[in-house]
Amino acid sequence: MLACVAPVSDAPPHATRPRRPAPSGSRSGTPARRPPATTPAATRARQAPLTAVRKEQVALAEREDIALAEIELCGELITAASTEPGERLSLARIDEVLRGGT
Repeated sequence: MLACVAPVSDAPPHATRPRRPAPSGSRSGTPARRPPATTPAATRARQAPLTAVRKEQVALAEREDIALAEIELCGELITAASTEPGERLSLARIDEVLRGGT
């Protein structure tokens, strides 16, 4: 029976990776951070996804408002139907309920 075993090393795994040369002006092996771009095009590029997300949120809120209004109207129709003596509401009574009359 053969067993596959990785060679054992006393060095930690990160010590075996080659280090990148330090860029000029940097004291460690990590690259220096660049300051964020402040040009108008760069600013618009950073804000564009947020604007798209905000538009989506507004559209969702508008759809929610419409759905809630429709639910309220359905509730009013159900209430009107439960108080009506006949089996069905007349078209005139439906119009009256939907227009806000009671």
